[in-house]
Amino acid sequence: MLQFSCCTSKSDNNSLKIDALQSIANQIQQISGVRLNIIGGNIFKYSEIRQIPIIFSDKKESIHYWFHYSNFQPNIIDFNACFEVLIDIPVNMESLYSCVKQLPSASTTFHFIVNSVKNVELAQSIISKLLIENFEFHPFYDGTNKDFFENNIFLSHNDIIDEIISQRKIFCNQAINTNFFGKLNILPDGDVFANISAEKLGNIDEHTILQLIYQELEKNTAWRKTRIEHPCCKCLYQYLCPPVSNYELILNQLNLCTIPAATQQIRI
Repeated sequence: MLQFSCCTSKSDNNSLKIDALQSIANQIQQISGVRLNIIGGNIFKYSEIRQIPIIFSDKKESIHYWFHYSNFQPNIIDFNACFEVLIDIPVNMESLYSCVKQLPSASTTFHFIVNSVKNVELAQSIISKLLIENFEFHPFYDGTNKDFFENNIFLSHNDIIDEIISQRKIFCNQAINTNFFGKLNILPDGDVFANISAEKLGNIDEHTILQLIYQELEKNTAWRKTRIEHPCCKCLYQYLCPPVSNYELILNQLNLCTIPAATQQIRI
C-alpha cells in the first residue's frame, strides 16, 4: 500500500505501452488544468521516455517526472517539465549534489522520506548544506514507528481549533476527499485506480477516461471518502480535520488525532 507518490515497480516489470500514452493524450487534449505524473521503479529505463514530451506536446509544462535521485540521467528527460526528486536517508551526498546542481531549481521539488526525528534533522542539514530551495517532508510508516506519527503527525485539539478554516473548505470536506479527488492512477498493465489502495475501476485499454471517471463517481472508491465512518462520524470536529489520507489506510486508524474520546460524541 502506497503512503505517498513514490518509485514503485511491479514484479513483472511491465511498462505502459506507447499506444496507451497516445490514447490518453488524445482524450485529455481539450482538458485544462491536467497534471501528468510520470512514476515508476526507474523511469529512465522506460524505453519510451523520450516520446512523452512529444506525445503530450501541448502539456509539456504539466509533466512531472518522479524519480529517485540516484537514478537521475540528465541526457534523457525534457527540461521543460517539472521534477519531483525522491530522497531517502541515509543519503549519497555526491549523487544528490550532482542531481541538485543539474536540475532547474524553479521547477524541481525534493521530497525527503523520513521515519524519525533524527531523519528530519539530517534532512534539514542536507537542505541547508546544498541550498535546496523547494522541498517537502514525507513521513513514512515502517510498521515500528507509530510513536513518531503520534508525536509529530497526529493532530491535537489545539492544532484543529487554532487553524483558520473557511466555510467553503468545511463544505468541501463534507462532500469530497481533496487528497484523492480528480486523480487517476494508471499502472503499467493499464489497470486504473482512483487510489492504489482502492478497488480497480477498469483498464485504460478497454475503457475511456470518461468511462473510468463515471465508474468512480458511481462506486466512490476514493474521491468522496469523507469522515463519515466511526469514530470520526461522532466527532465535533469531523469536517474541520483534513480529509482521510493514505496514512489512515496504512495505519488502519481513521482518527489520526489525540482528541479525547469524550469529545467524539454524537452531534445534536
